[in-house]
Amino acid sequence: MIPTGATLYSFRNSYPSVIVREKANLVRLAAYRSGALVAPSSATYTLVNPAGNAVVSAASCTISASVAQYSIPSASLPTTVGIGEGFQERWVFTFSGEPATVEIIRPACLVVAAIYPVVTDLDLTAQYFDLGNYLAGSLTSFQGQIDEAWGQLMARMVRHGRLPYCVRTPDALRECHLHLTLAIVFQGFGLGAEGEHWRVLAKQHRESYEKSYQQLTVQLDSDQDRLVDNPNLRDPATVPTFLSPAYGRRNSVWRRV
Repeated sequence: MIPTGATLYSFRNSYPSVIVREKANLVRLAAYRSGALVAPSSATYTLVNPAGNAVVSAASCTISASVAQYSIPSASLPTTVGIGEGFQERWVFTFSGEPATVEIIRPACLVVAAIYPVVTDLDLTAQYFDLGNYLAGSLTSFQGQIDEAWGQLMARMVRHGRLPYCVRTPDALRECHLHLTLAIVFQGFGLGAEGEHWRVLAKQHRESYEKSYQQLTVQLDSDQDRLVDNPNLRDPATVPTFLSPAYGRRNSVWRRV
């Protein structure tokens, strides 16, 4: 909820912001209203660790293509900064005509390595070779749907107690990512009055995504040393969310299992 009379800006927030330690990180946060980007007059960025101490303090952002962004220097993220969840990004925006600043607090995690999408347009057309012929207007790629499917998959793993940045076998996510992307693509194609064929395909791929997710197993790096915890073990993606002392505490990082 916001104060009465303030503008309801929207800020996309699919899953916690991932920041890689010992590297320069470009962080961005876009504001939307009525389907359009809204450029702030100015913005500052603060990164706070789980203890409440500022790793980056009220740094001035640049506004690029109407979006606030800040480049966290690698020097601000040395090995002495602990890794894991519990970090916060605190963005403070000033918008023209608004009587007060707008503060957005986003969850963040500090990691040793990020995890990237595992599907491209080539994977989609390998399944349906003429799929690109159905791109609308000036679009030349399904990257938007690929990114959306990846965001949904990452968010689901977080909800199920997995920390995606601990996954060291991203290839294991390919089937889930592929089926969910195709489901989203065909769902869009099926919006028209003559879209029954596409809606059937969307349903089939959604069901395949659900099945593959339930069968998904990954190898994890819970202590963030860049190595899998057990090369002879794979963990399921669907697990209860709690802190388990059975796995112990290593490098001050609890593993959610």
